[in-house]
Amino acid sequence: MNRWTRIHRRIDSASVSLPVLRRFELELERLAQIDGEGFDPDEAVLIGHMIGSLSEAINPAPFEALWPHAALFLTACLTIAAADGRYSVEQARHISAVATRLGWSVGQLSVLEGETLGYLEAKGQAQLLARSRS
Repeated sequence: MNRWTRIHRRIDSASVSLPVLRRFELELERLAQIDGEGFDPDEAVLIGHMIGSLSEAINPAPFEALWPHAALFLTACLTIAAADGRYSVEQARHISAVATRLGWSVGQLSVLEGETLGYLEAKGQAQLLARSRS
């Protein structure tokens, strides 16, 4: 199972409201554009897989509504930031600032970063190995 499918299932099981999901979506889109490369269509697809299809008519919840979902949201941020194979300094700084706004310490974010990026790296290596065998 890929990372964004796991995140989507976690979002579903957490019963995240539509306004909070809309805030997730807007924040992830903002993050995807921070690296100066523009909004990559692949990142848009990943965000759609994570969040699902939302109407733009849904008013986003305030940023503070992310607090109860901080771990899930930050995992989604890290996944989007690394999805194109480049976890830029700008993205890392932005995620750090977002984590601070959500009450997370540098240590907490570091642990989550290690888990998430480690998972993505292992997944990527497994896919490369499978391709080389076929």
